[in-house]
Amino acid sequence: MSSNAKRQSQGCDGHGENTVLDEFPVFSSAHFICAEPRWLGTALRGLLLLSGLGIAYIATTAPNLPSTINLLLWIASGLAILGAIMLSPDSIHYASDPQGVYFPSRERSGIFGPSRPQTWLFVPWSNITSLCASLLLNESGNTKGVIFSLRASEEERRVYFTGTTMPTHDKGLLIGDRSTILVGFPSAFKSPYKIAELLHSFRRLKATPCNCS
Repeated sequence: MSSNAKRQSQGCDGHGENTVLDEFPVFSSAHFICAEPRWLGTALRGLLLLSGLGIAYIATTAPNLPSTINLLLWIASGLAILGAIMLSPDSIHYASDPQGVYFPSRERSGIFGPSRPQTWLFVPWSNITSLCASLLLNESGNTKGVIFSLRASEEERRVYFTGTTMPTHDKGLLIGDRSTILVGFPSAFKSPYKIAELLHSFRRLKATPCNCS
């Protein structure tokens, strides 16, 4: 069954359960994708690579460097080049439409391994208790973004919300095997207030009825 078929099936059963999709959703209605601009990742990779090569050049050509300083320069060069290689190409924070919000997985296959095959967690609006534009106090730093209060299991939290959980609200009321958590995402060079307004408009829209027969 395709990801979109799973999502449509999930929306028809009336249970409002989160659903894991094995591919990026194909949208058939109004939608929004919160993603960093591609040029930002390219610029960061280029900067890290140039820094690493520059440090390596200094370590190779500078005369009479103490062995300790030379070793530190090579370590710094290696870390910069490794950072350019390992910088995640995945810049999408989440996507949304009138049915709910889609969050990408955040797992890797180890420090030197590639990203795992990406899956998406579809959280229906019935499992999102609130959202607002506010100051983020997580690994994104003290920047403004959009905060979601949503229901997710411990496994979903580990796979899809690592580094996004707000420290002031780790757990809320338990609902079955799910708990209410607070997660925040940067606004990717857009106004977080306009994003929140758009998401609220999606939430108010009624999704196209499913044909469950």
